[in-house]
Amino acid sequence: MLIQFILVLAVLTIMYVFVRSSGTIYVQASKRIALVLFALVNVYAVMRPNDLSVIAHFLGVGRGTDLVLYALVV
Repeated sequence: MLIQFILVLAVLTIMYVFVRSSGTIYVQASKRIALVLFALVNVYAVMRPNDLSVIAHFLGVGRGTDLVLYALVV
């Protein structure tokens, strides 16, 4: 349970840093939306790892962690 809290906090912190509006970091709106969606999927995967394994098996991948790795590579 502690690791889930730490991982969700890390994802939200990274999302805040990259999505916030500041003069030094220029990020297009489409990239911000993609980052927010990616962060939401990550939070869901951290909170419900068994669901990720079910999705992985449905797609023909052995484990949920392998599915995450493949998604990150793509």
